[in-house]
Amino acid sequence: MQLKLKHLLETPYLDELQISIETTNIERSHAFSLKNGQVIKQKLLTTSYIRELISRQINTITIHPDANQFSRIIQHLRASYPDQYPKPTNTFTIDELEALLTQYEEMNKYSEKKRYLILLQEITRPISADGRKRDVVVPYKAALNPAYILKMRKYETGNACYECFDTEQGILIITISRDEQDTLHTIMAAADLVARLEKYFKLDLAYSIPEAFEKFKANQPKLVVFGNYKYKNKNGDEVINAKARYSYLEIRNFDIYLKCLFIDQVNLQENREKLAQEILTAYKQPYTITISDSKVPLQEPDKKKYLNLLEKLNRQFSMEEYLKLSIQLKSIENTYQVAFLKNQLKNIHKLHSVTYK
Repeated sequence: MQLKLKHLLETPYLDELQISIETTNIERSHAFSLKNGQVIKQKLLTTSYIRELISRQINTITIHPDANQFSRIIQHLRASYPDQYPKPTNTFTIDELEALLTQYEEMNKYSEKKRYLILLQEITRPISADGRKRDVVVPYKAALNPAYILKMRKYETGNACYECFDTEQGILIITISRDEQDTLHTIMAAADLVARLEKYFKLDLAYSIPEAFEKFKANQPKLVVFGNYKYKNKNGDEVINAKARYSYLEIRNFDIYLKCLFIDQVNLQENREKLAQEILTAYKQPYTITISDSKVPLQEPDKKKYLNLLEKLNRQFSMEEYLKLSIQLKSIENTYQVAFLKNQLKNIHKLHSVTYK
């Protein structure tokens, strides 16, 4: 892993770790160490040597520590520089890691939102008799894939656990209007109780349809909470907030596996702890993904139904109806052959330049 020398210099008891480095590495070609006129090929990384490198205008170094050395170094870096060295959100066994990765890869095939697991440690293997010289098997901050899992199974033994960062984290609260302060404060207070239970947690707000969509794409929340999704009008009838409904459809079209919670006046009358429990339950709800080996053709009645819907949409285009139909097709595309229907839907959308504001 590549680290800043000034960060390493601050690591407590660094000299005791006995980290071996390759001094012939090209990045330190002008800072070789000599002994009896010969280049020393290996050297221990010490505070004095780091100061020497810094004095020669070298700012970074690549090291391959073993598990114990890595643990000591990363503990300091995470405490001192949390933005550059994030704490893990989860710890997995190799079987748990492979199962979740398989699920995420299947979801990534059909969702515009991509989910990844980032390994927050470096997997190495010794390539010298004394074990000091090591080769990288899986680099630090690697986005895990099946090839890396195979390497980890090959070179790691015992009941090893792996620290990972799940790119899908936190909650996005959408209220659409800044006037809904009572709703916002109630949800925020409940969500704050949830945040205290999580190792890593982001809480974000959106007050408009464009802002909600952009923040969802940028921040990748695990759960979206829609405030005042239902409310009572002047006549006392319960109705759905049209803008909140549209925002839901737009985000759901982007992420067919969206986890969301709809807050209405009934939810808001509950106590804060009960509402927090509802949010936590929705947040931790596991995905249910069916992995199909092969796609099958649509039955004729279903095929005819979707073609009729496409024809109707083409005659009288509605962005909301477009989003609904897009969501329906995405929900079955990993089982059925619907590419031809999706292409027709895409062409219809191109023909109708409609923007919802």
